[in-house]
Amino acid sequence: MKKERFKQKYGPWALIAGGSQGIGEAFTRVLADKGINLVLVARRKPLLEKLSRDIEKTHGVHVRIISADLADSEVIKIIKEHTKDIEIGTLVYNAAIIPIGPFLDFDLEEHFNVININCRGPVTLVDYFGKLMKKRERGGIILVSSMAGFQGNPLTVHNCLW
Repeated sequence: MKKERFKQKYGPWALIAGGSQGIGEAFTRVLADKGINLVLVARRKPLLEKLSRDIEKTHGVHVRIISADLADSEVIKIIKEHTKDIEIGTLVYNAAIIPIGPFLDFDLEEHFNVININCRGPVTLVDYFGKLMKKRERGGIILVSSMAGFQGNPLTVHNCLW
């Protein structure tokens, strides 16, 4: 798909949750190369700032950063506030956590963080941005996941109680 056509269908902005490093950073770079402006959401502000400067300089697109914890059940309010004046045409949810070790070795709050990041986060963002995309009749959503939930690795909390 040519750059302009891609931008019309999936732009002008993309929001990448978990976009500061790794696979999220790769999505950031690919979308920036296609001329899409970016909103990057992650906890570590220094990583976000460094990446945003590099992306703006290298690709000439606008980058907004939101330093926020996706485990916070109220994070959608922060994201809505930072995106209310722009059109998000692509949503990439690339955030997930999986504690390693016996289930009962983790406190309840850590288990709730898993639920908030791995379940509540993508559902909340897909609901909000998906409805806007449906109304416009264009856009794209990419949900990135780990195979850990299917592989039965030793000591992942869903497999081992003690």
